[in-house]
Formats: sequence, structure tokens, C-alpha cells
Amino acid sequence: MAEALLDLQNLDVHYGAIHALRGVSFRVGQGEIVTLIGANGAGKTTTLRAVSGMLRPSGGQIQYEESRSPASSRTGLSLAGSATLRRAAAFFPT
Repeated sequence: MAEALLDLQNLDVHYGAIHALRGVSFRVGQGEIVTLIGANGAGKTTTLRAVSGMLRPSGGQIQYEESRSPASSRTGLSLAGSATLRRAAAFFPT
């Protein structure tokens, strides 16, 4: 595996009393293309919001490049130039 560009370890996120993410861990290597797939409500958007700094995780660690910090700190990747965009459904004639 390539050197880790992004490393999540045991990420937890709560929305009030609801434990939305529980122990999410994954690594993304330099040059890799990764997708998050799952059913509605599986935690895809919550994971991306936590990584980007839009949500404050309640536990775990997020490491971007060589900078490791507790996930609860609000550094996030937003400071590193990432952005989160909402997708718009569009249909194109074939």
C-alpha cells in the first residue's frame, strides 16, 4: 500500500444521543481513488463531514499526511484545501 495520505482510526460521531458513526477506520494512500458506498443512513456523508471538519467527532483520530490529531479537534481537511459539495442529480440524453 502507498504511504497513507488520510488515516481514520476508530472515528465516532454523535448527533445528540444518536451514535451515528461507531469505530470507523480506513486508510487512503497517495494516488488512490476511494469511494464510500452504502445504503441511505449508513454514514457516508457523516464520515466526510467529520473528515472535512464540518462535524466534530466524539472520538477517534484523523491523520492527514503526517499531522495526527484527536478527531475531536476542529482542524479537519478544510484547512488543507478540501471542500465538500452537494451533488445535484442531473439527467443527460443518451
